[in-house]
Amino acid sequence: MNSETFNKLLDELDGNSLETLKQKNAKYASPDDCLHNFDAGAEIMGATPAQCTWGYMTKHLVALRDKVEKNDFNDRDDLLEKCQDIINYIRFIWLIGNEERSKYAQGNAGTSESVKLNSNYDCSSYFDGKCLGTKECDPCNYVPSKGCRYYDANGDKYSPSFTK
Repeated sequence: MNSETFNKLLDELDGNSLETLKQKNAKYASPDDCLHNFDAGAEIMGATPAQCTWGYMTKHLVALRDKVEKNDFNDRDDLLEKCQDIINYIRFIWLIGNEERSKYAQGNAGTSESVKLNSNYDCSSYFDGKCLGTKECDPCNYVPSKGCRYYDANGDKYSPSFTK
């Protein structure tokens, strides 16, 4: 593939996906909340908006993976749509991540200090009902399948990327 074709195809993919994102978002978002669909979906799923978005994207990832595994690229429009949808879900995760960070970084604006991000999990049943992270984890980032994001089984801090 020469550089002219390479650039043309990338421009087509990116230009169309951004336009599609803006058009579809106008249908699914509320006027005051461009991320409404992900917030509402997260509430239904008992997850965070980013986790909800990842779930929505998974369908598209599976479909694209199936195309790759079969080396089936005959339907160019279908391939383009799947790639654009995945790109757009990645954009939504980027937007959601920045929105979440802004909720908890107000006092840290302009600094490189890490901030703790909220999740919808309750850690009250962890460590036999005595969560070792209760004071430090407000808002708590307990994930039932992984345990507390801040403390190991001994109660020692272990997550430097999520510091207060």
